[in-house]
Amino acid sequence: PPLFSVKGLNGSLSVYEYKIKISRHGVRNLLHGMRGDREILMNNIFALKIRRGNFFQRGYLHFTFVENTILPKNIKLIDDKNTILFRSKNNEDFIRAKELIEEKIYELNQ
Repeated sequence: PPLFSVKGLNGSLSVYEYKIKISRHGVRNLLHGMRGDREILMNNIFALKIRRGNFFQRGYLHFTFVENTILPKNIKLIDDKNTILFRSKNNEDFIRAKELIEEKIYELNQ
């Protein structure tokens, strides 16, 4: 079972001991070519970037993996398979997920 799970606007994130799982389901994700599950080992995560949502903007949690360290500048976050968008009411849940992932990466590197 996952250590922590959270649902965003364009997918859900599950954090396990040694991996994360990004799940994309529904018509919206199908239209953006991102339907299904992706599992990524913690040691393949290069960086995480979070932006808190507010009344005017959605928040996001973006993953950069070892094999793709540069995000193309012209890609929209909704189309990025490495980004999960969320509403401001989910800020704390996504911050918790980010902190847990960083903690697990740190533990693996010890």
